[in-house]
Amino acid sequence: MAKRVALKEIHALLVKNLNSREELGLRKAIADLMLQPRNPFDPKAPRQPKKDFVLLVLFGALGVGAFVYFNLLGWR
Repeated sequence: MAKRVALKEIHALLVKNLNSREELGLRKAIADLMLQPRNPFDPKAPRQPKKDFVLLVLFGALGVGAFVYFNLLGWR
């Protein structure tokens, strides 16, 4: 007959399993959107940002700068 397992034991096993998997997580998903894929031959090498992400950040900063200049600083 199968062993009965309590809810707390199942929760502890699930948390342990999910924490052991490095490829899961919101931080990893966001990093994968912003950075180039990992180098399989040198996993410790730093990942470069994607060109699309850099361009998006620059356009966003330009838009915020234009908003601040024209709306908050005024025409002096």
